[in-house]
Amino acid sequence: MHTVSDGNGGVDDVDVTGSGRYVRIYGTARGTGWGYSLYEFGVYS
Repeated sequence: MHTVSDGNGGVDDVDVTGSGRYVRIYGTARGTGWGYSLYEFGVYS
């Protein structure tokens, strides 16, 4: 599991170990007045 609580809206590369079937993105605070924006997300092995 990996948590980012101080993101700046830029690119975040996260290296993790282990295996799993699902990836969850859980937003805890709005980045804008309109809500969340996720432009691209990828998982690579």
